[in-house]
Amino acid sequence: KLRAKSLREGSFFYYDFNLGYRFASSSAADVADGSRLGHIIDFHGSAGPVFRNRYRILVDFDAKVDLESGYSPSTSFLAAVTPHIMLLPGHFHADLGARIDYSSALTISPKAEVGVQFARGSHYLYAGFSGGQQLLTYYDLKTANHRFDYLWMQDMTHVDREKMNAFIGLDGHIGNFFQYKIKGGFASWGGRLFETLSAGNTKAGYAACDLNAAYANVDMSWESEHVSVLLDTDITVAASELAMGFAPALASGSFSFDYKWLRRIRAGVSVEGRTKRSAFGMPGVEDIPAYADLGVNFHYRLNRSFGLWAKGGNLACMKIQRVPGFVEKGPYGTLGISVIF
Repeated sequence: KLRAKSLREGSFFYYDFNLGYRFASSSAADVADGSRLGHIIDFHGSAGPVFRNRYRILVDFDAKVDLESGYSPSTSFLAAVTPHIMLLPGHFHADLGARIDYSSALTISPKAEVGVQFARGSHYLYAGFSGGQQLLTYYDLKTANHRFDYLWMQDMTHVDREKMNAFIGLDGHIGNFFQYKIKGGFASWGGRLFETLSAGNTKAGYAACDLNAAYANVDMSWESEHVSVLLDTDITVAASELAMGFAPALASGSFSFDYKWLRRIRAGVSVEGRTKRSAFGMPGVEDIPAYADLGVNFHYRLNRSFGLWAKGGNLACMKIQRVPGFVEKGPYGTLGISVIF
């Protein structure tokens, strides 16, 4: 990140540019010439004048290109520009603009967020509106579900559109130990991808469906010298059924409690889970049942440079499907060595 100051004190021209490249490769042993090579180029940037750190007139740039060769070659891209004005007078914050993006179609979406700090800046209340398109590459699809089989899908990349997302949130901290983030809203997506399975759970893929849903997220933490507590909960209430795919779970989340003793021993318990995910438009495919993954962990620091740790999970011996079609049964454990530099 670089910035250049002008002759006027407190004002400067701001610019920040990032360029990334990723190479991905995959192959299917049961199909001749079934290998794929992907070249993904990402660009993000922002530039504009800043006046005394209270007013900013910026233009954000985003571009993504995915070049796929081999089995079913394709070229996909998404370009977006977002002019916006940021107003930061005192405790009041406002960021007003619009996102203009193009892939196979041109869309224009308002982008706005206004908020206010209170209680000596320890809390921030905000509300906003957003939208726009997103390019999902084959790498993104494979990362979200490693069992994704590209031989079962016609398109290896996908562009989904967030038609609108209206939200309100509250961030802050109480004292030195407790922090929280609460956010909720209503969103409408067009052509969003949802995981699918073929009959017999043999092929994992995605289906594009429209969805309207209300959502909420609660993220809280307590960090003190001896105690660490983390809570993360997501709630999604769909306003309509999917044409095909596994619907989002009504509730999902995680909780952990760790105790630290003498800066050498750390031990804790955790639980991660979600409610049922209903299956739509897939004959012969069952719903994904709810689960709770109960776990324990332990870390012992030998010296300043090395430590030993252990983790156990699924102590309740539940059938866990983190991704459709792949069931984890029975407890699991992991041992490791930590190196501190």
